[in-house]
Amino acid sequence: LKSLSLQVAMPSDLHYSPALEPSQLIHNLEHPYDVAVNASGQVITTESISHTVKVMDRELKTVKTFGVHKISINGHDSGSSIKKGKKPEFYTPEGIIAFHVTHHIYVAYRGNHRIQVFNPDLTSFLVFGSKGSGEGKFDEPWGLAIDSDEFFYVVDSKNHRIQKFTSKREFVMEFGKTGEGTLLSPAGTTISHKNQLYVTEKGTHSVAVFDTEGHFINRFGCHVSNPDYCLKCPEGIDFDCNGLLYICDYFNKRIVVY
Repeated sequence: LKSLSLQVAMPSDLHYSPALEPSQLIHNLEHPYDVAVNASGQVITTESISHTVKVMDRELKTVKTFGVHKISINGHDSGSSIKKGKKPEFYTPEGIIAFHVTHHIYVAYRGNHRIQVFNPDLTSFLVFGSKGSGEGKFDEPWGLAIDSDEFFYVVDSKNHRIQKFTSKREFVMEFGKTGEGTLLSPAGTTISHKNQLYVTEKGTHSVAVFDTEGHFINRFGCHVSNPDYCLKCPEGIDFDCNGLLYICDYFNKRIVVY
């Protein structure tokens, strides 16, 4: 995995929130890759080393574990196109979101630099994006998020930026490439109940926070008083219905809860 050897110098001018520490740590995970919290309060993680998905209840007891592997579409690991109307095989998708109005499901595939859109029954609807650095192009898209106005955001990981689109997939803006909010190897993302965008950064071992217009707010997760609380290569991130924030702390093999 490329993330295992990632070493990025941390700029001295990054702005961090002081004294922000997690409320809970969930251990005994096999390098958690992504995390989601469903409407029932269950915590769902993908674990890259064991190639499994783990479902935990509200008390964080494991309810179910089942196996997944790498992405395979039409029998090709590289992720060749799914024919419209056909059902895909899901093997560890990267970011995933569902639109409330159209009920379409968006899945980011890093390996082929695109976003795949599915109907509610998981049949293919369309594909957009290709490798590049221009508007609407991606270099290893990772996390996805949707705000309360149905704009959606793509973590364009190797372009070190966030791209914002309308629900019709029209490009709106990009951010995260300049100033205090400069991103280094961003990965996961989620939207808070305050409509703020939280982005995990493997390059700074922290979480950057922006508003929906791309204005930087702060960072947290690394500069804390207790070194045991420091994130190390954070990846997946999600809020539950109570506003608790769950972060996949990849190298520390745990979920950190704020």
